[in-house]
Amino acid sequence: MKTVTININHRQCLIYRSHAQPEALLIQPVHVKELPRFNTLIDLIAADGNRPFALAAFTVDEWTRQLMPWHDPDVDRDPDSGTQAHDTLHFITQFLLPYCRQLMEPLPVIIGGYSLAALFALWATTLTDVFHAVAAASPSVWIRGWNDFASTHSFNTQYVYLSLGDREHITKNQAIARVADNLRALHRHLALSIGTNHVTLEWNNGGHFTDETARTARAFATSLLHCPPIRF
Repeated sequence: MKTVTININHRQCLIYRSHAQPEALLIQPVHVKELPRFNTLIDLIAADGNRPFALAAFTVDEWTRQLMPWHDPDVDRDPDSGTQAHDTLHFITQFLLPYCRQLMEPLPVIIGGYSLAALFALWATTLTDVFHAVAAASPSVWIRGWNDFASTHSFNTQYVYLSLGDREHITKNQAIARVADNLRALHRHLALSIGTNHVTLEWNNGGHFTDETARTARAFATSLLHCPPIRF
């Protein structure tokens, strides 16, 4: 089906349905630079997941301000970075999801994305239980304070997909170098809290900027397969 571009509460949104009756709704924050790859992402999800889905993407202009859950000068020295994640989550729960529910039947909701969008998706599930699953491709779990936060909070979701490139931790940046260890720690925490069968950790070839679209599609497609069947 055709992708519809609309404005919801002053944000550009792209709504796509692969079928008249999708079985899950995917939510993704996207940067403007990702928009040209939107159709490729859809095709890859459809090819891998093999289940009808809807995808609601919304643009994020200030990536670190609107997606980082708190300020970390190692990521961005702008003092306003990490100050608007709550506003972004409010937009999803109070504007984007209600709009989508007017268009289609109630569906399991999967939130996900790549890098900071994946980190945001993980963080969001500690504040709300509206997301059935998280599709976190190469999440930025190296930000300052993440391990302490993750180990002391509940992730209110039924399934989490995690992935990372096998060379992402090979860097002179000491903060980023801990990303692999932090992701393993998160995987262990989730396995204990939501169950080993409800969390997946996959390793990809390459660094952080390798096959971003394909990795994001894989995250969504795998999460889609873990959604309960919808009966109409």
